[in-house]
This record gives sequence, structure tokens and C-alpha cells, in this order.
Amino acid sequence: MSCPIQKPEDFFKKVQADLLIVKEAGQPFNLRNYIGQVYDEVSNEIKEDPSLEGKAADIVKNLPKTVAMAAGSSVPLFGYLAANGLDFIELAK
Repeated sequence: MSCPIQKPEDFFKKVQADLLIVKEAGQPFNLRNYIGQVYDEVSNEIKEDPSLEGKAADIVKNLPKTVAMAAGSSVPLFGYLAANGLDFIELAK
């Protein structure tokens, strides 16, 4: 799976889409697992284009903030994630 790291808005849309898939599938959400998944995807992008390494580091570092913003973009999504494993206190750490 490709991880769009060239443009921040594309990455935000990817995170938002991932969260909606979790909701639609009725799955619990685990932030640590998701960070690991995105890290793997970003690592694959770096292998294809090493010049993206700096952007990749920023994306992984800011992923909890991006998850919070994507979750907050929809009240039903926010409510589902809050009830199914997303700990908003953990996002603030």
C-alpha cells in the first residue's frame, strides 16, 4: 500500500479514509498498531525515494495529531473511535 507523503493534505485524507474504514468495518482502533502500520508504509516510500526521509520523519512524529484532526472531522467518526479504543489522552502525549 502506498502512503502519500508528498503533500500533507493527501496524507490527512489517507488517515481520514483509514479511520472511516475502521468505523465501517466495526473494528476497534489501536493507535500504537496504527502508528506501526503507517511507519511501515512510510518506510516503503523512503525505499523508493530516499529524498523523502525528512518528510517521512515529520509525518510519523505528527501522526497522533493528524489522527486527532481526522477523527474530529466527523462527529459520528469521533464518537465511534472514542467508544472503540481511541484514547484521546494518549494522543496528547
